[in-house]
Amino acid sequence: MLEMARISPDELHALIESGAAPVIIDVRADSSRMLQPQRIPGAMLYDMSSSKRAIEIDGPDREIIIYCACPNEASAVMLARTLMGRGFKRVRPLHGGIDAWVERGYGVEHVISVTPATLATAEAGA
Repeated sequence: MLEMARISPDELHALIESGAAPVIIDVRADSSRMLQPQRIPGAMLYDMSSSKRAIEIDGPDREIIIYCACPNEASAVMLARTLMGRGFKRVRPLHGGIDAWVERGYGVEHVISVTPATLATAEAGA
């Protein structure tokens, strides 16, 4: 069920460095992002549990890399299969997810969660 070609962190890093600009999708749950508030630079945040789950990707031949932080990349594989079923041809989960990316020492961006508390703090500082 979870058998699918993966991309390694090293391969993804090389792809990004080459200027290929793949679409990168972070499918971790909000609770997981709160525990590990970082993402691969440029990654789109996508909540698998949300009812508003539209993803806009320009063209079925675009390279799409999906990552999560779960065993065997289960969430990433689930979305990859969905996208492939919709006609996208170049979709791969990131082997080892965000944890493997971080372990290899590749750069991350910090994710800022917008909550009533963070909005109040931002407004107080303005």
